Amino acid sequence: MKLGAMTTTVLFHDVDGCLNTPDGQGLPMRGEALSADQQQQLQALGRRLANSPVDIVCINTGRALADTVAIADALNDPCVRFVIAEHGAVIFDLRTQRTVEAWPEQDNPFDAIRRFLDWYRTTGLGQLHHHINPSIELLNKEANLTLTIPQGVEYEPMVAFIREQIVSAFPADADNFVFHHSVADRFLDVMAQVNKGDGTRALLQWLRQTEHIEQTDTVAVGNGSNDLPLLAVVDRFVCPSNSEAVVLDYCLSHQGFAATKPYIEATFEWLDSL
Repeated sequence: MKLGAMTTTVLFHDVDGCLNTPDGQGLPMRGEALSADQQQQLQALGRRLANSPVDIVCINTGRALADTVAIADALNDPCVRFVIAEHGAVIFDLRTQRTVEAWPEQDNPFDAIRRFLDWYRTTGLGQLHHHINPSIELLNKEANLTLTIPQGVEYEPMVAFIREQIVSAFPADADNFVFHHSVADRFLDVMAQVNKGDGTRALLQWLRQTEHIEQTDTVAVGNGSNDLPLLAVVDRFVCPSNSEAVVLDYCLSHQGFAATKPYIEATFEWLDSL
């Protein structure tokens, strides 16, 4: 908590569509390095956050943890404490370099999806390649099935085939998975019934229990439909101008901060308004 503050301000920040440089260049994945411009923009944001009322920053993303930690590190600000990755599935403490055990050991919501993931890596992906497209790639995640959607491949037939695979191989779990399609980034996610909002609640509960932080002011920055559950559980939120229409509509109807600028500039705009 910053000097003189009675309330801990926690910022939950999306990555793709929200931390891109002003030209919208995609942030790297699969071990690729940040460009010099991306490094510079992220470091500039880190400096601004260090001199703002924000006490704790949590990067909240659908990405894999390994694809997110380098982005959090580039912000180079001690207040960047946590990563919530894979749409709420993985919570990681950057200070201790350990996963936060926020989910119950019994009736863990990710048990079914992890069994499915193990089967998909060995069997399901090969079936999908044979029936749909051999260039579809499986991203390395712990508790989400995330597949690339190559140009020329239609979303609906791909989803229909994966649903058939689930019903055939895991009939008892068929109703327990959620499908999410990222239009801009051409990814298909198959997830447990856990979302970014659930991950946010779990982390706030952990902070109350572990660090005895009782009074919080929560803020989120998000631009995609998968951010709506996050926006619904925080006190305030910021939506860049490049947000999906459904997010902008939600922002305007709930008195959120609808930025006039896109990508990372939206967060600078919000910080300027404080």
